[in-house]
Formats: sequence, structure tokens, C-alpha cells
Amino acid sequence: MHDSDPEGTRLPIKLDSTSNGEFAPVSLWPANIEANRLAHEAAATNAKRLGCSKRAFLTSSCGAASTLL
Repeated sequence: MHDSDPEGTRLPIKLDSTSNGEFAPVSLWPANIEANRLAHEAAATNAKRLGCSKRAFLTSSCGAASTLL
């Protein structure tokens, strides 16, 4: 996650669609869009609370737990 996501915007657990390259990914449902928004919001809030960057938070086990929550 460190090298392929220098801005730290990718969640540690995917909450969106995926494609194998043969077919275009399906559009996200509104619930998936909201889940992504809430996960990013929680990561930003918790990273600030812990005094670390959002990227550092997301690459930790706390980031995975926060995303699942």
C-alpha cells in the first residue's frame, strides 16, 4: 500500500467494485459510496486524534479495523 498509494487515499479493505481487466467494473451502489465516504471520514478523524497522517493510519491495523467498522 505504501508504494502504490503515495497520497494514502486507498482504503486497506476494498469497499468498491473490481475488474479483471476483461470487463468494466460495475457501478457502485449508493451504500458502497456511503461506506467509502464514512471509512475515509473515520480514518481522517482517528488519524488526527492519534497525531499521525491519514496514510500512516490507513496502513496500520487501526486503518483496517476502522474500515471494517
